[in-house]
Amino acid sequence: MVAIAKGGTEAELTEDEMFPIIGQYGDVLVRNLRKEAEKSEPITMKDIFGAYSMDVITSTSFGVNIDSLNNPQDPFVKNAKKLFRFDFLNPLFLSPLLGVMLSEHF
Repeated sequence: MVAIAKGGTEAELTEDEMFPIIGQYGDVLVRNLRKEAEKSEPITMKDIFGAYSMDVITSTSFGVNIDSLNNPQDPFVKNAKKLFRFDFLNPLFLSPLLGVMLSEHF
Protein backbone atom coordinates (compact mmCIF):
# COMPACT_ATOMS: atom_id res chain seq x y z
CA MET A 1 0.00 0.00 0.00
CA VAL A 2 2.86 2.36 0.69
CA ALA A 3 4.03 1.91 -2.86
CA ILE A 4 0.60 2.95 -4.13
CA ALA A 5 0.68 6.08 -1.98
CA LYS A 6 4.14 6.87 -3.35
CA GLY A 7 2.92 6.42 -6.92
CA GLY A 8 4.47 3.01 -7.58
CA THR A 9 2.99 -0.39 -8.13
CA GLU A 10 1.43 -2.39 -5.36
CA ALA A 11 4.31 -3.88 -3.39
CA GLU A 12 5.13 -4.40 0.25
CA LEU A 13 7.97 -2.68 2.06
CA THR A 14 10.89 -4.91 2.95
CA GLU A 15 12.33 -4.96 6.44
CA ASP A 16 15.31 -2.96 5.20
CA GLU A 17 12.93 -0.24 4.02
CA MET A 18 10.93 -0.28 7.28
CA PHE A 19 13.85 0.01 9.72
CA PRO A 20 14.72 3.64 8.87
CA ILE A 21 11.05 4.62 9.27
CA ILE A 22 10.82 2.85 12.63
CA GLY A 23 14.09 4.46 13.72
CA GLN A 24 12.81 7.90 12.70
CA TYR A 25 9.72 7.48 14.86
CA GLY A 26 11.89 6.06 17.66
CA ASP A 27 13.77 9.38 17.65
CA VAL A 28 10.44 11.23 17.82
CA LEU A 29 9.40 8.97 20.71
CA VAL A 30 12.56 9.82 22.66
CA ARG A 31 12.08 13.56 22.01
CA ASN A 32 8.47 13.37 23.19
CA LEU A 33 9.47 11.43 26.32
CA ARG A 34 12.15 14.01 27.15
CA LYS A 35 9.69 16.84 26.61
CA GLU A 36 7.18 15.20 28.94
CA ALA A 37 9.86 14.42 31.54
CA GLU A 38 10.91 18.08 31.67
CA LYS A 39 7.41 18.98 32.87
CA SER A 40 8.03 17.00 36.08
CA GLU A 41 4.51 15.58 35.94
CA PRO A 42 3.33 11.98 35.63
CA ILE A 43 3.50 10.61 32.10
CA THR A 44 0.71 8.55 30.58
CA MET A 45 2.80 5.91 28.84
CA LYS A 46 -0.24 4.46 27.09
CA ASP A 47 -0.74 7.71 25.17
CA ILE A 48 2.95 8.07 24.30
CA PHE A 49 3.45 4.49 23.09
CA GLY A 50 0.02 4.40 21.46
CA ALA A 51 0.96 7.45 19.40
CA TYR A 52 4.33 5.87 18.53
CA SER A 53 2.66 2.64 17.43
CA MET A 54 0.04 4.46 15.37
CA ASP A 55 2.70 6.61 13.67
CA VAL A 56 4.84 3.59 12.76
CA ILE A 57 1.89 1.56 11.48
CA THR A 58 0.38 4.37 9.40
CA SER A 59 3.75 5.32 7.94
CA THR A 60 4.89 1.80 7.03
CA SER A 61 1.46 0.58 5.91
CA PHE A 62 -0.04 3.63 4.24
CA GLY A 63 2.87 6.02 3.68
CA VAL A 64 1.15 8.69 5.78
CA ASN A 65 2.82 10.86 8.43
CA ILE A 66 0.19 11.88 10.99
CA ASP A 67 2.33 12.76 14.06
CA SER A 68 -0.45 11.53 16.30
CA LEU A 69 1.03 12.67 19.63
CA ASN A 70 1.47 16.29 18.54
CA ASN A 71 -1.61 16.32 16.30
CA PRO A 72 -4.41 14.57 18.26
CA GLN A 73 -7.10 16.34 16.20
CA ASP A 74 -6.05 14.57 12.98
CA PRO A 75 -9.13 12.76 11.58
CA PHE A 76 -7.24 9.46 11.42
CA VAL A 77 -6.25 9.73 15.10
CA LYS A 78 -9.75 10.68 16.23
CA ASN A 79 -11.39 7.84 14.29
CA ALA A 80 -8.81 5.28 15.41
CA LYS A 81 -9.46 6.21 19.04
CA LYS A 82 -13.20 5.78 18.47
CA LEU A 83 -12.63 2.39 16.87
CA PHE A 84 -10.50 1.07 19.73
CA ARG A 85 -12.61 2.52 22.55
CA PHE A 86 -14.27 -0.45 24.27
CA ASP A 87 -17.91 0.16 25.06
CA PHE A 88 -20.47 -2.56 25.72
CA LEU A 89 -23.18 -0.44 24.08
CA ASN A 90 -21.15 -0.03 20.88
CA PRO A 91 -23.05 -1.52 17.90
CA LEU A 92 -19.85 -3.22 16.69
CA PHE A 93 -19.71 -5.12 19.97
CA LEU A 94 -23.45 -5.76 20.29
CA SER A 95 -24.10 -7.06 16.75
CA PRO A 96 -22.18 -10.36 17.03
CA LEU A 97 -23.36 -10.87 20.60
CA LEU A 98 -26.96 -10.26 19.60
CA GLY A 99 -26.58 -12.61 16.63
CA VAL A 100 -25.34 -15.42 18.85
CA MET A 101 -28.13 -14.87 21.36
CA LEU A 102 -30.84 -14.81 18.67
CA SER A 103 -29.49 -17.85 16.81
CA GLU A 104 -29.94 -19.94 19.95
CA HIS A 105 -33.67 -19.15 19.97
CA PHE A 106 -34.45 -19.72 16.29
